[in-house]
Amino acid sequence: MTAEYVNAGAVATLDAFIADPKTGLTPEELDDFFPAVLETNRLNGKMYSFPFCKSVLMMYFNKKVLSEAGLAQPPKTWDEFLTQARQIKANTGKRAWAVSVDTSTIDGMIFSMGGDVIKDKSTLFDSPESVKVFELFETLAKEDLAIQIPPNTYDDETALSQDQVAFIFRSSSGKSSISLLMANRQDQWGMSNIPQADPAHPHTVLYGPNIVVFNTTPDQQAAAWDFAKFFTSREQSTRWALGTGYMPIRKSSAQDPKIQAMWGEWEYNRAAYDCLAFARPEPNAPGWQEVRNLVDKSLTSVLTGLKTGKDAAVELKKAADAALNKK
Repeated sequence: MTAEYVNAGAVATLDAFIADPKTGLTPEELDDFFPAVLETNRLNGKMYSFPFCKSVLMMYFNKKVLSEAGLAQPPKTWDEFLTQARQIKANTGKRAWAVSVDTSTIDGMIFSMGGDVIKDKSTLFDSPESVKVFELFETLAKEDLAIQIPPNTYDDETALSQDQVAFIFRSSSGKSSISLLMANRQDQWGMSNIPQADPAHPHTVLYGPNIVVFNTTPDQQAAAWDFAKFFTSREQSTRWALGTGYMPIRKSSAQDPKIQAMWGEWEYNRAAYDCLAFARPEPNAPGWQEVRNLVDKSLTSVLTGLKTGKDAAVELKKAADAALNKK
């Protein structure tokens, strides 16, 4: 969305505010932000927005369903994921995954395969890593190992909480709602980094809103930056994280006693924070909102059996490139 604002000339660059010796941020303060958290705000080498609150794509798992299938631990790799999905179906009759069609999930999976989604205004949806992702969904659909939930719902969270599936993939900020659904059953579910092609070199996708400063008057812009700086301070970032389920965006927040106490309350409370070090932002490019719609349609065509995974990926690349290069 920020890229669309930039194209419209609606937002100010923040580089001058950040570098201001009196009201900006010191190098030490900037270094306190995770690199990916800052990178997601850059467009054409300039900072047009500033990080607000962040989350990452996680795998949520139902321990009861895994146990029924004879599985002790959730999968670490995508090969293990498919093997476990088949075992769950064979031993319980249940599907492994309630799929919420979402571009960010696809991007995170491509990252976890060791791939990327865009380079120099050209998408990489036809890359080997991307094709593997779409072919995985094709296999899950053909073998009836997954269910697709209705769009724009959270029925996957309900399915997980009612022991209907073993896995769902959602933002780490969803921990709060799933915790409510699993009330008094905290020992029967967990969350972890998504499966990887190579667990030694993990990746996932970074979510979350950013702050922009609109092109108004100099005084209003200065006040907006003042608020952004205050709101993303360690104290406020920590307070926001504790109250909402989002993650603190400052490295130093890890030392806060309240954060430490929260991590100690449940063994999975720190899982999302540990993913920040290798999380990757999604593209910040004009036209990406349209691309997201195209990705959703492509995945749906695979899940419904209308296209093979490879055909969907190749056709998606052509349509997405056209969307990004509109004049």
